[in-house]
Amino acid sequence: MPATNYYVDASVTSASGSGSGTLGDPWVKTDDLFQYALDQIAAGSGRDTVNGDRITNLAGSMTVTSGIDPRAYGTPTNTAPLYLDGGPQRTPYDLGGFSFVINYLAASTKTATHLSRMDFTNPNTASDGIYIGSYGSIIDCSYVGSSSNSVGAIFLGNFATMIGCKCTNINGLSLVGGPVFNFSSYAKGYGNFFEFNGGYGQYGLYTRSQFSGNVIVQKNMASGVGCWRTLDGTHGFNNTLYGDGNDFGIYAQSSSDNYLTVFNNYVENFNIGFFVSTASDFNIFAGNYSYGNNFDQQNNAGGSFVENNVVLGSSGLVDAANGDFRPNQNLIAKGYSPLSLSLPLSEVPTVGAMQGNIMAKRLRDLY
Repeated sequence: MPATNYYVDASVTSASGSGSGTLGDPWVKTDDLFQYALDQIAAGSGRDTVNGDRITNLAGSMTVTSGIDPRAYGTPTNTAPLYLDGGPQRTPYDLGGFSFVINYLAASTKTATHLSRMDFTNPNTASDGIYIGSYGSIIDCSYVGSSSNSVGAIFLGNFATMIGCKCTNINGLSLVGGPVFNFSSYAKGYGNFFEFNGGYGQYGLYTRSQFSGNVIVQKNMASGVGCWRTLDGTHGFNNTLYGDGNDFGIYAQSSSDNYLTVFNNYVENFNIGFFVSTASDFNIFAGNYSYGNNFDQQNNAGGSFVENNVVLGSSGLVDAANGDFRPNQNLIAKGYSPLSLSLPLSEVPTVGAMQGNIMAKRLRDLY
C-alpha cells in the first residue's frame, strides 16, 4: 500500500503555521516547515505505522531555525518509512548551520527516512551535515559544503543508499581523521558526483558495500591521504576519480580493507592511482585503468588477484579540464569481464562512470 500523503507549501509566509496538510490546503510556515508537518502529524492521527508517511513540498524554499527533532513524530521503520520529498520542482533547503538528522540513535537502528529532490546549503561544520539512518536514503539531492568542515559531510547508516546526488565544494581540511563521506556496512552509492575542494584529514570516502557509477573530483588539495578507501566488503566498479596530482586515488590501506572486488574503475592524475598495502588481502583488482604523470599509478603490494589493469599513455576522459568526465575511446569497451573473450565488442564493459551531468533539471510545478 502507498504511504499516507501530506503536502506543504514553502512559498507561503506564515509565522505560526496553518493548513491541514492536504493537496488543496497544504501546511505552510515561514521557517521549519518539515518540522511543523511532523508535529502536526503527531498531534493528529499520528504517523502511519503500516505504510509510512510522505511529505511533499509544492513550492518555495525552506529555511530552519533549529535542527529537526523527530521524537514527537516517532521513529520510522523499513516497513513504514518517512519520505521527505522536495517535489518535482526541487526544494532549495538552507540547513541554517544545523545537521539534518531524523534520528540520533546508532547506525544500526532502522530509521528508514528517505530524502529526495532537495538542494542543501549552509551545513553544520561541527558535526555530520546530513545523517541518513539505517535503511534510509538520499536520492537526487545536491549538497554544497563549507570551507571548514570539522567532522563529515554525509553519513549513511547500515543498509542506507545514496543515489544521483551532487556534492560540491566539500572541504574537510579541519578533519583530524576519518572520512568526509562515510558509507556504513551494506550502505550503497550509485551515480553520485563528489567534488573535494581543499582537502580532508585523511580520507575522502569510506565504502563497505556496492559503490558504482560515481564521479569523484579533487582540486586545490592541501591535505589528505587517500581519496577513496575501500574497506571490507567493498564491491566497487565503474567509478571515475580525477585528481590534482596529490594523494592516493583508490587505497586499500590495512587489514580492515580485505575481501574487496574493485574493477573497471578509472583513476587520473593522483600521486598514486591504486595502492594495495601488504596488510590488505583476499582482493580482486581487475580491469582498472589509470593515467597520470605522477609517481606510481598502480602499486599492488597485497595478496590480491590482479588482472588486466592498465596504465594509459593519454587521458581516458572526454574533457576533464572542462568538467566532462565521460569515458573516451581509451575506456569504451575496454573493461574486464570473465566473459569478455566470448562477447561481441559492443558488450564488453566500459571502464569508468558513464554519466555526464548527473543532476536532474528543475521542473515546473506539476501540482
